[in-house]
Amino acid sequence: MEWLKKRIGEFLIMAEKMKIRAILKGLNPVESLLVDSMIEEGFSEADIVVQIRSVRLGARIEILKAMLKEAGFSEGHINDLVGKDIRDLRSGKNIEEIFEKIKSGNKP
Repeated sequence: MEWLKKRIGEFLIMAEKMKIRAILKGLNPVESLLVDSMIEEGFSEADIVVQIRSVRLGARIEILKAMLKEAGFSEGHINDLVGKDIRDLRSGKNIEEIFEKIKSGNKP
């Protein structure tokens, strides 16, 4: 009986992982590990989705900042520019398009 309870528990965890992966689509290996550990820790589906989306947004912001720094923009200017385009970053718009838009409208 204990064996059956354990197997059912494992099955439910696996089903939860599959459900969350379907919602988030295209998880990279790090995000996948994060999802697995959060499920095992007992986080809710909503908490996991919010956390992964937050991680993705943070990564997109850091990539854009690095591109602007490489283009010669100052740190303070970069923060202002990224703050103005945060909506585009959240929407999933291509980072290169955002970079070109910023670069064409502003001088380093």
